[in-house]
Amino acid sequence: MKSYFLWTLVAITIGISAAYSINEGGRATYYYLFNGRQPLVYLSNIFLADSQSSKVEVSRPKPPPQGKALLIDLTGMKLELYENGAPVDSMMVMAKGKKGTPWETLTGNYSISAKNEKIFSPIEKVWLPYNLQFSGNFFISGGSGGSIQLTNEDAKKVFTFAELGTSVLVFGVNNNEQTVKHYEPKPQVKPPIVSAKAYLVADLDSGEILEAKNPDTIFPIASVAKLMTALISLENINQYQMVTISKRAVATEGDTGRLRAGEKIEAGNLLYPLLLASSNDAAEALAEHYGRDKFIELMNEKAKKLGLKNTSFADPSGLSARDVSTAEDLYQLGRYLYYNQPYIFDVSAKLGHTTVNHGWFNTNDLAAAAYFLGGKNGFTDEARQTMISLWSIPFSATENRRLALVTLNSADRKTDAEVLLRHVRQAIVYAPKILPQPILLANNPAATVATETKTSLTLTFVGDIMLDRGVESSVMKNAGGDFSWLFEKVTDLGSADILFGNLEGPLSNRGKDLANLYSFRMAPSALEALIKVGFDAVAVANNHVGDWGLAAFSDTLDRLNKANILAVGGGPNFAEASRVKTIGKNGYRIGFLAASDVGPNWLTAKDEQAGIILAGDSRWPELIENAAKQVDILIVSYHFGNEYQKEPTARQRELAQLAIDNGARIVVGHHPHVVQNVEKYKTGIIAYSLGNFIFDQFFSEDTMSGLALKVKFVGDEITEAGGVHVTLNSQFQPSLQKTNEE
Repeated sequence: MKSYFLWTLVAITIGISAAYSINEGGRATYYYLFNGRQPLVYLSNIFLADSQSSKVEVSRPKPPPQGKALLIDLTGMKLELYENGAPVDSMMVMAKGKKGTPWETLTGNYSISAKNEKIFSPIEKVWLPYNLQFSGNFFISGGSGGSIQLTNEDAKKVFTFAELGTSVLVFGVNNNEQTVKHYEPKPQVKPPIVSAKAYLVADLDSGEILEAKNPDTIFPIASVAKLMTALISLENINQYQMVTISKRAVATEGDTGRLRAGEKIEAGNLLYPLLLASSNDAAEALAEHYGRDKFIELMNEKAKKLGLKNTSFADPSGLSARDVSTAEDLYQLGRYLYYNQPYIFDVSAKLGHTTVNHGWFNTNDLAAAAYFLGGKNGFTDEARQTMISLWSIPFSATENRRLALVTLNSADRKTDAEVLLRHVRQAIVYAPKILPQPILLANNPAATVATETKTSLTLTFVGDIMLDRGVESSVMKNAGGDFSWLFEKVTDLGSADILFGNLEGPLSNRGKDLANLYSFRMAPSALEALIKVGFDAVAVANNHVGDWGLAAFSDTLDRLNKANILAVGGGPNFAEASRVKTIGKNGYRIGFLAASDVGPNWLTAKDEQAGIILAGDSRWPELIENAAKQVDILIVSYHFGNEYQKEPTARQRELAQLAIDNGARIVVGHHPHVVQNVEKYKTGIIAYSLGNFIFDQFFSEDTMSGLALKVKFVGDEITEAGGVHVTLNSQFQPSLQKTNEE
């Protein structure tokens, strides 16, 4: 299907060019993985030689010798107070910003910028007492919100202690042993011939530089600057706020976003024209909404905090020749985003995104390539062609490695990328080797987070979620329309690293009832409850998601995207619906696929039509296999089986085992509305049906109950898999009761 793309090169072995490239205007500088016999890891300007020891402690930042400071350990969940370099007090951090959301807590060096004894959070919809702002959406507070949440008593202590300008050092610690997949170059292989004046190819997980030329030479970066624009927007702008597009923004060079002066678009929606269509108008609109000068100032401040010493910005679009960086800095930025704001790269990997008034398509000529994980390219006369892209590249029949590729000042970035990826696969041998954990600089938070290793991961899966009909009536009667009331008895669900369920119907106020036997459409206000309880992803490939037509389905996708809840199994076209949706957590990259085996067939996703994936699609096994190569843990959700039957059908067993056979580690099922058995199969877990989580099927005890499946990984192994019984009361509120663990 994609044979016309040049990217089949990554699966084909061809000859290596023997020519040696000399950089225009001067001598080229090349970095190699080896210096003599000793393997070296090039990371954050530190070279680490191979060692007999496999355990090295990660250094933590030192408090300043003068003045006050707050040290926040995101791994140990501890906040410490220091004055003049000496400890004063310490306390536990009760909670931190949720991974993958705009208010996620990120490592870095900050300072207290505002103090408020009480402030209202429009995201959490609560008042936050003793609130200390230390950067954009980042707060220390009491109550039930904030990036760093303390008890009210501890929050008051910190509030009294801290002053405006007090240093806030946020970091993580990991003293675990790390097994790094190492690389060895083949002898007598010459550098590749490319047009780029600077390039770099590096392993995202280990930090190893595989090939580089002039990595620290400064060049204009053009629209690659929009990655920082997206980051600053997510960190500092409420993504639900309406942004008014100004005449000045529309007058910016280029019209790829098709924005109109005077129209209002949610900030979260502007990320799509920004990253897909590379809209300069969208970049300017976001900056203007916050305050253009301050926004650009924040871009430069963030670059400094990430240790990007040779990076600076003069505008939010990249049109200015003073938006500059190096291949090394851009790699560090890309690595930081990959682990801390993967949503940015997930958006950049989409082939398109549509709203009621707009349709934006990806202008990146690499977006449809095999193994592409996301990226951003750019062009101006001064910068020529620029690019940062992420890849999951096969180095063997069973092993894919995630690589970052940066090219600057290129005449043909696509061909350059082709040559570099081919060269890396053929010129470097991939082999396991024990390396020490890198010693990370306290002033380089990008490195600190980017080298997060796989430690442990807990995932919770629940059954069907239907918030219409009798459930909505109960919410209106008992909670005045506040859907969060439904989840009062299961608030600890959000303590899992990942929370997943099946959204049984559209979440929209649009569309037309197609008059099915049962038609569901959930109120948009219910989304806030899903966010608050902590859902990371929901399956939308089911038989009810199309009950109110394409308009309601597309609106549901849009709302979930803005809420940073992955909509799995559906999309604006087949490529997007079938793409593995990913979350980065605890050093793992977790992937999700979903398919329905019970229709509706009319809603099948097509090349240019929104829809869902059907399990009967002939491409389904290949989709699973390709997805498994791109992630550490693949989860497959099925809507399948027969309603109200407690035993799985032969078809269910066939589809579930097919998923595990093709690389999935966990399979969860929905649709029967009653619980079916959970079993181990090879290296995976299959839950054929999790029953109902929230539903108004009060006609039997079995349909007023379900199962919450909890699975724990340590390293790459499943160490725990257990069920928690879910019961629904007469008002359709679920509660949990522990059952036997496997």
